[in-house]
Amino acid sequence: MTSTFTITTEQGRIDKVITAHET
Repeated sequence: MTSTFTITTEQGRIDKVITAHET
């Protein structure tokens, strides 16, 4: 399963994070 979400860093920058989970 691949999850895609965005996080806001302390600098106010938005980063798109993609996490891959091996099942």
